[in-house]
Amino acid sequence: MMGLGVFARAPVPGATKTRLARALGEGGDEAAARLHRAFLRDLLERLTPLGRVVLFVAGDPAHPAFRAAERDHGVILRPQRAGDLGQRMASALDELLAESGRAFVVGSDLPTLPARVVRAAAARPAEVVLTPARDGGYVLVGGSRVPCFDGVPWSVPTTLRETLRVNPGAALTEPWYDVDDGDDLELLRLHLDLDPSAAPHTAAALRRLAR
Repeated sequence: MMGLGVFARAPVPGATKTRLARALGEGGDEAAARLHRAFLRDLLERLTPLGRVVLFVAGDPAHPAFRAAERDHGVILRPQRAGDLGQRMASALDELLAESGRAFVVGSDLPTLPARVVRAAAARPAEVVLTPARDGGYVLVGGSRVPCFDGVPWSVPTTLRETLRVNPGAALTEPWYDVDDGDDLELLRLHLDLDPSAAPHTAAALRRLAR
C-alpha cells in the first residue's frame, strides 16, 4: 500500500496561513484558520482511499482538528521532525518508506488536489516524482526512495529546478496549485464556483465567509 504523508500546522488563528489571513481582511486570522480546517478535511477525504495516510503535525497534536482527522479519517498522527523543510520531508519519507514501497508527502493547503495526480505519481516508474506548483516549487514529492534535498533553496522560484538538478531522472506529474495567498485564493474561488464538488468543505467555508 502506498504511504502518504500530509504536513499540517494546527489551525490556530494568527499562527497559521498568515498570508492568506492578510488577503481575507478584517477577521482574517479566524477565517484563515477555518479555511485551513476545511482544506484538511477535503484533502484527507481524497487521500485516505489511496493509501495509508500519516498526518505529520506541527503544533499541539491534541488540537481538535487533528483529533477529528484521526477519528473521522483513520489517519495516524506523528510529530514533524526538527530541521528545514527538506530535512523534515526527508525524515517523513524515510518513515513512510519503511512501511510502504512508494511514498509521497504533500502540504495541507491542497483542498482540490485530484486523486488522479497522486495516482499518476505512484504509477511513474521513476524513483523520485514531483508535482510542480505555480510558483516554481512543488506540492507533492516522493517515490521509491528519499529524494536528495541538499542545497535546495525553499520558497523561491528555483525550488523545483534545483530539486530536479540534485535528483537526475526525476519525473513530473501535471502541475497543481496550493493555496497560500490572495492570488491562490482567487484561483480557488474560481475553481469552486465552477465545480464545488472539487472541495465541498472548502466551498461551504467560502460561502459562509461571503455572507
